[in-house]
Amino acid sequence: MNIRTNPAFQRAQRYIAAEINSGRYTKNMPLPAMKKLAAEAGVSENTMLKAARFFRTKGALSGGNGENYIVDVGSIDNLEVDCDFNAQSSEYHCSNSTYIWQRIRDSIRKDIFSSKYAPSSLLPTMLEFQNHYRASFRTVRKALLSLASEGIIVPRGKSYAVVAASKAPAGKKIIFFTLASRSDSFADSGIPEQFLRELGHAVFACGASLEIYTYLWEEDGHCLRSRRNGKADFPPDDEILGFVYLSVNPFDPKRHEVLAHVHHRGKPVAILDISGGLGLPLFMYRKNVRLFTAAVSKHPGILAARFLLDRGHRSVAYISPYHDSPWSKNRLNGIKEVYADAGHGAGVSCFAFSLPPSIHDTYRKQAEERSNINAFEFCYRQWLSTLPRTYQQVIDPVVGSELKAHLITLGEFRDRLNSLFSQALAQNEITAWIAANDQTALAALDFLAENNIKVPERISVFGFDDSRETLQRGLTSFNFNMRAIVQLMVSFILNIHSVRQTRKPLEVDGIVADRLTVRKL
Repeated sequence: MNIRTNPAFQRAQRYIAAEINSGRYTKNMPLPAMKKLAAEAGVSENTMLKAARFFRTKGALSGGNGENYIVDVGSIDNLEVDCDFNAQSSEYHCSNSTYIWQRIRDSIRKDIFSSKYAPSSLLPTMLEFQNHYRASFRTVRKALLSLASEGIIVPRGKSYAVVAASKAPAGKKIIFFTLASRSDSFADSGIPEQFLRELGHAVFACGASLEIYTYLWEEDGHCLRSRRNGKADFPPDDEILGFVYLSVNPFDPKRHEVLAHVHHRGKPVAILDISGGLGLPLFMYRKNVRLFTAAVSKHPGILAARFLLDRGHRSVAYISPYHDSPWSKNRLNGIKEVYADAGHGAGVSCFAFSLPPSIHDTYRKQAEERSNINAFEFCYRQWLSTLPRTYQQVIDPVVGSELKAHLITLGEFRDRLNSLFSQALAQNEITAWIAANDQTALAALDFLAENNIKVPERISVFGFDDSRETLQRGLTSFNFNMRAIVQLMVSFILNIHSVRQTRKPLEVDGIVADRLTVRKL
């Protein structure tokens, strides 16, 4: 049996990796004797010695030869370690569910989008990539082939080059569209501001124009409305380069119908799923359709957990009021996976509830039974009277009929969320709260301030989305790298003929925006 397919050898690798990544053995610190490590890992001393030698060849350890091994890295996440050989796929698969070639691909993609490698420039040679990532020729080659299939790089001689910045023909348009369930919600259809802003920049940079449409679902069917000029149909096909669709609601039964309507026009369709429940009908798996994902897999949770473990947080709370959504469950699974691998499986506590699709009506009914609805109406009218008359004429028809329900819903929602915060605070061993998103994290900051709990001295708070308000309040948050995702989507539309067909959704690695609300223990 090859040593790398030996389960005991793999267990020894995993043990050393987990101990270093958890912070038990830090950089420049000597490892204990191989006999002690072997006993802790439940393997033979000879097997543990072979695992340590393997790490030494990868640059993670130094020493040996009669002396203790010395840790040379802060973590060993990017090394070709912890491998379980799969005979069917001939791939080495890491315990965090990410192939090594995928990590290398994501790293190179980040460097391209951050302008480290300029358009039309040559990438480093295969040998240079092998030395940089400490990976095999086959692993690096697979990463580069994947980037080539995305249309980001192209072969050039024995290497690859970044594709030239694509320009759209004059007068062409990219159509962005989404769904709304009621006509009165058109002004606030749930479009993430960051995505739309980055999309506008990317479309402008390529020389095209962006038009925004919303499908509005009425009782007697649906209609299409332009956000800018109210037009009820898309431009002619000869003016359209392609379509961008954002899926924000996994429960919307009309999404496949809308996608089918757009797909039949024969133009490239780039779809971003941020809900985790989209799933494409089989007829849409064509070359001119590509599915992108952000925030829906467990990988953001994995990166967040590593960040907190690296700062010494061994007991954390995951707090989510959206736990009916696949992305929330996946995020929690990623966090649990990292803590379990590091030997702190019991260190993750979940405090969550699920919001049903009918949350608006449910909360309104419950709240109206014990609230003075006239008080909300009076406050609203008072506020409206302070605005210029022109503003009143625009705002009142849109939000007036719904404002009372929104206020009631918000109050009921916050009551339930504060209950989760109280439960998490009651567990004194918890040192960090991982909120499902920034909205929840900001509410947590408010709750902790009201209860005179210092952040991050007593509790660290971590969010997801990296929204604009996180900057103002110094919240440590996970940035999903929306700019890179948008650039990939626009590049797909512009370079449709050079892109390979695939059914796999494409996800870009995000980064942690480290600010003021997480401390190092």
